[in-house]
Amino acid sequence: MALNADGTIGVVVDDAGEHEAMVAAVYNVCDADPPPFESCFLLTLGAGNTWTGNVPAGLLDSFDILEHHKQIVAYGFKAGQVSAPIEHLFRINRPHPGLSCATTAAQRRCANCSPTQPLTVCLQLTHAGGINNDAEDHCNNCARLNDPVLLQHSNDPCLGCCWFSAPVDFCSNDPGPGYWRLQKIDARNWNLKLYIAKTNAAPAEVILYSAATAADNVCSFPITLNRHDPQTDPTACDGWPAQITISAAP
Repeated sequence: MALNADGTIGVVVDDAGEHEAMVAAVYNVCDADPPPFESCFLLTLGAGNTWTGNVPAGLLDSFDILEHHKQIVAYGFKAGQVSAPIEHLFRINRPHPGLSCATTAAQRRCANCSPTQPLTVCLQLTHAGGINNDAEDHCNNCARLNDPVLLQHSNDPCLGCCWFSAPVDFCSNDPGPGYWRLQKIDARNWNLKLYIAKTNAAPAEVILYSAATAADNVCSFPITLNRHDPQTDPTACDGWPAQITISAAP
């Protein structure tokens, strides 16, 4: 969904129930429950029982995350009764030059990293190279994955243990761009995944690398992650390196 200049998104609800009022709100994918009816924003009735309005998007990273990381909820009101919630996952789309690697005093911490260890906001992904594609592969620009890649830490409330790359157009014959996500999944384990973004569905995983630390809550760099075989999508590209290194960005 597109982000308006004032930090809101445009919401459109087709109302088959002919409600007297409709409200909506945006919330985080990890929230236990959606906002209640009373906390939502009033929509305006237009032609054909269609309700529209601009709803605040909430806290966003300075860069776009290419997977569903927000939800919207809408409620109807009729004859003194609030309808069951209508919920929808989405992601924000903005024209953006790339990762800034900027940080703020309020940068969110990862719960799987030591609170006494400085948070590394900007990382660099490197490997030995050799990723390629041939006529049998699904993607057609796999060599673009051989370049060093920046990863930026997310300040999203649900993604505080994740670092994301900017879009990587290695599979231009697929509807969406690719991107890397590094995640500290628990006190000792790291996962690095390459995905292809989808417009109205969950991203498609291409390949997985992983590493484990010797002690709990260690988040220092560099780290070396090992390829998982068999590959999640063996038809995407060829020549995947056995290892990938993640270091603090220069």
